[in-house]
Formats: sequence, C-alpha cells, structure tokens
Amino acid sequence: HSHNIIHLDLKPKNIMRDKAGNLLLIDFGLSKQYDEKGEPESSTSIGLGTPGYAPIEQANHREGKDFPVQMDVYALGATMLKMLTGQRPPEASDILNFGFPKMEMKQKGVPQPIIGVVEKAMKPQCNRRYQTMELMMAAMDEAMDEVKGNEEKQKRNEESEATTVD
Repeated sequence: HSHNIIHLDLKPKNIMRDKAGNLLLIDFGLSKQYDEKGEPESSTSIGLGTPGYAPIEQANHREGKDFPVQMDVYALGATMLKMLTGQRPPEASDILNFGFPKMEMKQKGVPQPIIGVVEKAMKPQCNRRYQTMELMMAAMDEAMDEVKGNEEKQKRNEESEATTVD
C-alpha cells in the first residue's frame, strides 16, 4: 500500500517465503495502482477475488476518489483465519448473515486477543474494519503482547502454586 497498489487477491496461495524467511506477495493479476490523490491509474475494473477472501464490496466496487485498502485488510484477516484454523474462510455474505466463526477459532486454541483482530479485519462493513494495514498490524502487535503477558502470568501462577504445594 505504501506504493499505492492494492493486491485484491490476497490469500495463502499468493504468499511465499524466501530462503531468508521473508514473506513475499505474488500474483498481482487483479491488483490496481492508484495515484497520490487516490484515483486509479487504469480503467480496468476490480475483479471479484477469491470466495472466502474477498469482501462483499469487492464484487460491486465503483471507481472513485478512494484507495480501498480495506479490501486487502479483509483478505489478510481471512488469510489469518485460514492459517489459524486450517479451514477455508466463510464468504463475506455468510459472515454478514450468520456471524463471524469465533467458535471455530476458539476450538483450535486461538487466543481471544488474536480472534478479536481477525474478526475486526473481516467485518462485513468496510467502515468497521481497520482502515489501514498499519492499524491492523499495530492491533496484532498489541494482541500478541497481551497473549505473551497472559502466558507469562499463567506460568508465574503455576510456579507459585508448585512451590506452595511442596
């Protein structure tokens, strides 16, 4: 996004890892480039994306003076859901109608702070999602810090219980 490009087909198959362990995006076939004013640089329409990874608005997005990064935010949330559960994410209309699949994530042992980040990224209404990738990554960093803090607290409690029993 720092280069004014929206990927529009972010999903596990389009992420690769190089030998140094860096993650790389591939397959920019649906991507669009925007100028500094948020206007598209080409007149090609936005494609539908991949079911489960594309937000509702991607199917009928109208070009205008915007840079709809929230579409990629949704797709990254869906990618994280797939990585954390091993299951294909539900289509956006299913989330709108039946709700976000929190229970599936809980059953896989995903901590609540992480579930919260993924759920917000995948909100059916684009104005309720993270408005930038930077905001989403900051929220994920906070969630990870919370999870680590909870794990450390639990470990201290267990150690304390073990010494009081002896």
